[in-house]
This record gives sequence, C-alpha cells and structure tokens, in this order.
Amino acid sequence: MACAIMVARRGQQRSLARIFQVLSWATARSPRARLTCGTRCGPKAGVAPALISPPVAAHFGLPSAEEVGRRVHLAPSTALDRADLAGLTPVLFGVAAAGDDVARRVVVRQAEEIVALATVAARRLGLLGSPFVVVLGGGVVRARHRLLMDPVAEGIRSAAPEVTIAVVDAPPVLGAGLSALDALGSDRRAREALREGLSRL
Repeated sequence: MACAIMVARRGQQRSLARIFQVLSWATARSPRARLTCGTRCGPKAGVAPALISPPVAAHFGLPSAEEVGRRVHLAPSTALDRADLAGLTPVLFGVAAAGDDVARRVVVRQAEEIVALATVAARRLGLLGSPFVVVLGGGVVRARHRLLMDPVAEGIRSAAPEVTIAVVDAPPVLGAGLSALDALGSDRRAREALREGLSRL
C-alpha cells in the first residue's frame, strides 16, 4: 500500500504544487511487499487459512494467490499492471474488516510505518511539542478507512498532542502537472483547469 507524508509547522504556507512534489513519491512505492505477505501466508498446522488469498486471486482473474505472487516477483514478461496492484487496497481492507488476521497485520504494519515516518520527521524538526500539521496523501489514505486511520491518528497524537492531521484528496500526479505549468509560466486559469480535469478521473 502506498502513502506519503508531509510535516510542516501550522500556518506555514506551501504551494499545492510543492506539496504534491513531496507527496508524489507515493506512486513509486510498490504494493509488492504487502502482496507478498498476503500470498505467502498459506495455511499452517493449527492456523486457519488466510481469507485474503482467494480475493487476491479473483481480483486478477488468476487461479491462486501464489500465481499472483509469482507474476509480481518472478515473471517480468507477465508482470501485472500497476493499476491492478493498486486496486488491491479495497480488497485488503474488506478482508481485514471481516476479521482476517493476515490482512489485519498488513494494515497494522502500514499504520505503524506512517506513525514512525511522521513522528521521526517531526522530532528531527523539533516540532513534537508545538502545533504542526501532518499531511497524508496517497490512495490508501484517501479512503480514510478507520482500520488504518484510527491507529495512525492515535499513534501520532501520542507523541505529538498538538498535531493536526490532514488528508490530501487530489491524486499525486497533480503535483507533477502543477510543477510543469509553473515551469511554463502558466496562469491561474491553466492550474484550475488541470485540477478540474483530474477531479473528473
């Protein structure tokens, strides 16, 4: 699952283009590590089979989750489309909400990583004792699923009680587009047209 984080002092101004330049690295993060957990955690003695394996296989129209993992890691010629990999997010949350332990552990690990990234950044900037803003971006976070967002908010606030947590709803590609328009010297109308166009996707 992909997400991105930006930390800034409350009231500090940043252009939307610059924010998305920071956040757009999320598109480069592959779901492969998360997928590996879901596809390799097969049944063991005394352990119920992971519920996530059949939905993962069905999502790609393949016979098994193991075949999904094989194509992701070992078969570049039959590699799965990146958009299809990103589409696993609702599958994961659905199975986690149904109580699957493997899926829940994946979500918990993602929450722990977000909390660690945000708090480490804030600590290095000397912000933990001050009001500041954590901006979260990426398709996973935009879904605002409580299984992920509740522990993220709780974890960050336990280290930084005065934090404000915000979620960017626009897609990360907007930052690249706005930066390109800035380089071309485009006016406000062009930037608004870009935002409007991407909002329709």
